[in-house]
Amino acid sequence: YRNPQLHRASRSSQIDALLSMRVCYPALREPRFWGYCLSFGWSTLVAVWVQGAIFSAFPHAGRSYFRYGLPIISNSTFVFMPFLGILADRSGFSIPAVILLASTQLS
Repeated sequence: YRNPQLHRASRSSQIDALLSMRVCYPALREPRFWGYCLSFGWSTLVAVWVQGAIFSAFPHAGRSYFRYGLPIISNSTFVFMPFLGILADRSGFSIPAVILLASTQLS
């Protein structure tokens, strides 16, 4: 490095950032955090797989369907997510997680 002071400053900021991660440790011990990670990961995996498989299931669908219809249908979570947020605020994360997993598996 041409400027050793700059190198020391960046190293010290990296160490500070790493030490500030200690704030996250209590949350990482919570089962609801891991439940959120698992339910979100599973639903994302299924959604991505379905979106990839839809192209092979409907090869003769029009170009406008794949350009406009599929993104609007698959990203229509803005319709029901406020209600799931309200439910999570009132009852915790368990019920919305079960609804998310059930809707992912059944749809």
